[in-house]
Amino acid sequence: MVRAGLTSRQAFLLITFFAAICATIGILGEVFYINEWAMFIAFIVLFFLYAYSITKAWKITRWVRRMKRRARRNKQ
Repeated sequence: MVRAGLTSRQAFLLITFFAAICATIGILGEVFYINEWAMFIAFIVLFFLYAYSITKAWKITRWVRRMKRRARRNKQ
């Protein structure tokens, strides 16, 4: 993420944000009695999305840089 142009603080906050979202989904799944198999399938899907993002890191890096450029242009 740092190679994509994020600062180390931004990368840390992004990782923490996604970890909090995953934890919230897990807790809500328990609270609302969602079937364990459904939660397991969602976890597996999330894992494969993560694995895909790691194997295609350069594409994601390019996308993040493009979004940052667009955000900077829109500010001006």
